[in-house]
Amino acid sequence: MAFYAGRIIREPAMENPTIVVLTDRNDLDDQLFGTFSRCQDLLRQPPVQAESRAHLRQLLSVAAGGVVFTTIHKFFPEEKGDRHPVLSDRRNIVVIADEAHRSQYDCIDGFARHMRDALPHASFIGFTGTPIELADANTRAVFGDYISIYDIQRAVEDGATVPIYYESRLAKLDLPEELKPRLDAEFEEVTEGEEIERKERLKTKWAQLEAVVAHGERLPFADATFDCAVASKVIEHLPEPERVLDEMWRVVRPGGRVLISTPYRERIRYVLCIHCNQPTPIHAHLNSFDEHRLASYLRQGRFGFTTFGNKALLLARTHVLLGRVPHWLWRLVDRLANKILPKPAHTVAWWDRV
Repeated sequence: MAFYAGRIIREPAMENPTIVVLTDRNDLDDQLFGTFSRCQDLLRQPPVQAESRAHLRQLLSVAAGGVVFTTIHKFFPEEKGDRHPVLSDRRNIVVIADEAHRSQYDCIDGFARHMRDALPHASFIGFTGTPIELADANTRAVFGDYISIYDIQRAVEDGATVPIYYESRLAKLDLPEELKPRLDAEFEEVTEGEEIERKERLKTKWAQLEAVVAHGERLPFADATFDCAVASKVIEHLPEPERVLDEMWRVVRPGGRVLISTPYRERIRYVLCIHCNQPTPIHAHLNSFDEHRLASYLRQGRFGFTTFGNKALLLARTHVLLGRVPHWLWRLVDRLANKILPKPAHTVAWWDRV
């Protein structure tokens, strides 16, 4: 953005333009202002940050020149419902909108409308990493077609960022060796009388693991289908975890178990999302659980739980080393750490259907 601003300032046809750098957050405004302030030789002038609506109107009521930083919220009339007055009808004003997928679409009665009323002949250019195309919010409809695209692939090739890899979280299923002979015997008993060819087909079919994509609140299985239903690091992401737990309970047969793992007594922290400009929980964790809250679910089942992991050890990143040691040694260190500093990080809870 700074290089673009410097280029058009130097363009003779622009006749000493005014540059307005627009954001929708104070911290982003401060960040960009700091960057542009270090480029005064490129810009041929020091940038100025609007401190108020009155200050913004003063900065834009000039005959030429200027690099003005402001948030879109400062484009607001004196009285709600009024039309914003024209601040300048010059055509050599360029508005550079950062994070252009946000706050730029209320063109009927909102900040975007007020800004265009204030600068009716200005040109607009948008910078964004996530353009959107919705019925009531379309980045290209507001700013025009793409001028330049710098995607993640080019960034990786240039060394500007590292490659991104997506790895699915799989529940590893395995059958203990001592149970395999018993399973073979039970299979032979169930398929007694079947032709050999059909028995072999059944072996092939039942030996495969199948993946089913479904909504957690509407599992596509009949009642009492499974011996165990497992949800690993799922319920903390759900707005209504009890609905998924009820559905897991439905598909577990009598004598079966519902089992979950989740962070233990997690402090939910929020950050301001750069995309939606709304407070967003870190890691998309919506809920925090302890044994009391977990015990309030599925009261018809027999509840049990255990904790493991230690927040202090996680903070020290010892799990990188402990992940390479035998399980019994990791468990010993884990229990000792939680005895010295009782800060367990995770819990496993279960409900037996008796």
